[in-house]
Amino acid sequence: MKKFLRQWRMVVVGILLLMALSFAACGSLLHRNSSSGKPGTSNHSTAMTPRGAASGQIAPARIGSSIAYDGKDKRVVVFGGDNAHDTWTWDGRTWTQAHPAASPADRSDASTAYDAATQQLVLFGGVSPTGTALGDTWVWDGNNWQQQHPQVSPPARAQASLVYDAATRQLVLFGGETMGDHKTSPAMNDTWVWDGNNWQQQHPQVSPPARAQANMTYDAVKQQVLLFGGTNGYHTLNDTWAWNGTNWTQLNPATKPTARSGASMVYDAAKQQIVLFAGSDNGSNDLSDTWIWNGQNWQQANASQAPKGSYTVAAYDEAQQNVVVYALQTESNKTLSASQTWLWNGSNWTMVK
Repeated sequence: MKKFLRQWRMVVVGILLLMALSFAACGSLLHRNSSSGKPGTSNHSTAMTPRGAASGQIAPARIGSSIAYDGKDKRVVVFGGDNAHDTWTWDGRTWTQAHPAASPADRSDASTAYDAATQQLVLFGGVSPTGTALGDTWVWDGNNWQQQHPQVSPPARAQASLVYDAATRQLVLFGGETMGDHKTSPAMNDTWVWDGNNWQQQHPQVSPPARAQANMTYDAVKQQVLLFGGTNGYHTLNDTWAWNGTNWTQLNPATKPTARSGASMVYDAAKQQIVLFAGSDNGSNDLSDTWIWNGQNWQQANASQAPKGSYTVAAYDEAQQNVVVYALQTESNKTLSASQTWLWNGSNWTMVK
């Protein structure tokens, strides 16, 4: 009997020893796979992606995409571009293509902004692949696009400026052009507001000169809309204007950025300042400088690197507290080679790998 018990104990010990060795081997294997980053391992989920690091796909490289931050869904939304009507979202770590049941038709150079009053992202106009200016209005609710049918709408246009005016709780639309090619079509200088249901033209005593590809953003400190630059079809501009809800006023800062169109301008809520960057000086020379507006004056930032050219669109990501740029990498002959994601942290730019 004792002999039997001794033999049984030896068997049990052997089994336990084998189990310990097996667990050790599995742990070593998991550690090697985790360190190598191979697909299918325990650390390959998107939840493990560090903040600001891209994973998965990115919106394809194309000209004329539209961008805005969806404050309700806490995501940056990019729509369309040349010959496209796809929708992409950025959650601070990952680009994801959305698949709404309905979408605006293919277009580029549409105007988009988030309407905080209605908690909807609004898209207006743009230009079709055939060069026809569009004048339809759409809203994005985080899952789907829905066309609106206001009784009154601005004339069809592309490359207009659109921003939410928090002081009046309305979207403000300014300028644009009646056709897709600003070199041959007249620019506009009319001002419209969107109240969530309808467009209404404003009739200020003073307005900026006609232009397209200008930049507008809301200055939360001054509680006014700021407009800079653009092109009138023949010359690029570098004037600065403010909208107080009823009238435009030209500002005269001591220093200002060089004339440009197609730049990006975003209010950085974390730093309480406006960031202006990139663009084109005359349609052929790409710019990569960065400027800060402190409410009274422009000052150039000493950024070591930055997005470049007029193929950039940007939005402020409130959740991540940084400026997100969807940019396009171009070759020397202006052909598009890739799309890029850039982040501004208040002092410098970082391209997300």
